[in-house]
Amino acid sequence: MTIESSTYKAITSFKNTQSSEILEKALSGDIIIKCFPETITRAATAEAFSRDVEVRLETSGGEVHGWYNGTLPVAATDASSAGTASIADSATEVTLVNGIGTIAVEGDTAAWLGGVAQVETATVVGTIATAGNATVTVTSAGMAGSPKAITVAVAVDDNASAIATKIRAALTADTAVSGKFTVGGTEATVVLTAKTKTANDTTLNIAIADDTGEGACVGITAAATSANTTAGVAPETNTLTVSKNTSVPILTSVAAATSVETIV
Repeated sequence: MTIESSTYKAITSFKNTQSSEILEKALSGDIIIKCFPETITRAATAEAFSRDVEVRLETSGGEVHGWYNGTLPVAATDASSAGTASIADSATEVTLVNGIGTIAVEGDTAAWLGGVAQVETATVVGTIATAGNATVTVTSAGMAGSPKAITVAVAVDDNASAIATKIRAALTADTAVSGKFTVGGTEATVVLTAKTKTANDTTLNIAIADDTGEGACVGITAAATSANTTAGVAPETNTLTVSKNTSVPILTSVAAATSVETIV
């Protein structure tokens, strides 16, 4: 008996407990590996820890392939400066019964670190002598429209603090900027703090100057670069990857699935 025919026989033997529709979906390749949870967070810790991940074979509609009793390969990786992630009991596979199984991912005793939000600071210098428009240009990798020039209306005698207040309001109102950063600062400063902790964005910059077009203001000391106040650091992670079982023909086209834990 060939592997293909034995697989078909194993599937069809479950007709008493599985609907013919799910069996047909299995044979047509509608099989997905799912991990629960797919993503999870853990507070920074120096203690050993463990987490259980449920693994299922499902259809695209979320129905469990209960005909499958077998194994799937698993592996653990980490993005940690000190910690190491591994599978409990050094397992290399998870056993599924009626399409569902559970595997444990462990982190050893080490400094598992959370990320750092990047902070950029610009400082306004000047007093407006001629009312009009100033231009603030925000540059950031991955931000829509970057570098993005934003027009800010200023008035005669606006000092650095008043100008900065208007700039902060304009940046907050811009959805591309406020979607990625929390806008802050006091007095003459304009501060952008990344909402997501990621690796440092070396392109991040806030440039401030009088506008160069019609209706430009006069009085701001142009500043082409801002200060990298706090470098961004991506949080450490540990990842469980569940792969297809290449010895089972019906699973040869199934994509791997992951469960990622992020240290915050």
